[in-house]
Amino acid sequence: MEENLYNNQMLEKSLDEILNPVDPQDSYVVNLYNRLSVKPEVTVEYPNFILAIAVLSTGLFLGATFIWLITRVQRRKIRI
Repeated sequence: MEENLYNNQMLEKSLDEILNPVDPQDSYVVNLYNRLSVKPEVTVEYPNFILAIAVLSTGLFLGATFIWLITRVQRRKIRI
């Protein structure tokens, strides 16, 4: 039992000699705490398909109306 205690004490002593304790700056600790404890705000932007569909459908409607008007004018010219 005493041998175990002695071995543990020797191990701790050798580790204390090998390892150098680190004393971080306060600003680093505060920054790290904030990054770990505060939930980041994440916003997801979805593509706006409605705008694209509206522009496309408006273009198709205007194109069809323009073609209809041209054919109607040409038919009137032929009848005269």
